[in-house]
Amino acid sequence: MQILSDFLGKILKFIFEALQGIGAEPASVSYYALSIILMSVLMKLITMPLMLKSSKNAEKMQSLGPKQKEIQEKYKKDPETLNRELMKLYKEENISPTGGCLPMILNLIIVFAMLSVIRDPAKHMFENKELINTIAKNFFWIKDITGPDPLKFGLPLLYSLSMFLYSSILSSQTPKAPNQNMQSMNMMTKYMLPVMMFFFSWTWPAGLLLYWGTGNVVEILVRFISKSFIKQGEEK
Repeated sequence: MQILSDFLGKILKFIFEALQGIGAEPASVSYYALSIILMSVLMKLITMPLMLKSSKNAEKMQSLGPKQKEIQEKYKKDPETLNRELMKLYKEENISPTGGCLPMILNLIIVFAMLSVIRDPAKHMFENKELINTIAKNFFWIKDITGPDPLKFGLPLLYSLSMFLYSSILSSQTPKAPNQNMQSMNMMTKYMLPVMMFFFSWTWPAGLLLYWGTGNVVEILVRFISKSFIKQGEEK
């Protein structure tokens, strides 16, 4: 994780220095904050193909619910045949039962690595750790995004709203869960998780909320655009 954090820190440094080369730094938004935004966009675009593939795989898996249930009922006393028949079904439908794991694991690894970078940019971005103290780190009303947002209804609220919008779009593009318990769990996640994150994020570094919130917005836009293209293709 240390190696990945250092690597991502160097990318963030490259973006930061590229912005410095453009010209005078805006007074309201520091180049460091803009670097985090651009870094989030870059990471999201890199991992997006895998995430979209994972979502399609999940949709296919849910659509097979009735067939899976039929096989489970038929071979419930024969686990070996049950597993064999399920794997046969997945193969016929060109579905990987573990297809959604790799993108999720990759995304989590990047998130934790970036968490380390944003919490301690001096360690991962610069050879001279004192340089981080010489640069501006403000973002509009926040004087230093390495610390929490002093306005609790600022980035924490915006981040929570972006999470809710993302969950709403994701649920609208995914078939309903096959049973009532899973549907209730999905609804709880959709509404309760953003509320919980709003309160938890009061003490998190504002830069982290900026990174995650930007990523949510990018994914919302990509999914909305991809859905529009798919709809246009179906109409033709």
